[in-house]
Amino acid sequence: MWDNFKEIIILFFLAIQFFLGIGVQLGEKVPVIFEEKESTQVKIKDTATTTAVVTRVVDGDTIDVIFGDDSRPTRIRYIGIDTPESSPVSECGSTEATTRNRELVENRS
Repeated sequence: MWDNFKEIIILFFLAIQFFLGIGVQLGEKVPVIFEEKESTQVKIKDTATTTAVVTRVVDGDTIDVIFGDDSRPTRIRYIGIDTPESSPVSECGSTEATTRNRELVENRS
């Protein structure tokens, strides 16, 4: 009984090594799963604090704000929060997420 078990284990590990070896040889060209977008970053003045006013709630995890004396809105996406999207197709729960975000931050600084 143990002889069969040992043979099965040995064959199992040989099969794993075989497929890993093929994967390494064939894996030289990795397909691109996603494309990175260029990020526009806003440089904030070197001060301890900066005041911004939320001018628009885009969806549950994105807002537009105006910093200090700047008249142009800047789009901010919350880090670590992923809510259902409202565009291009409204996902289930997106309306509730947008409404709650609006209740919490719209027209506040």
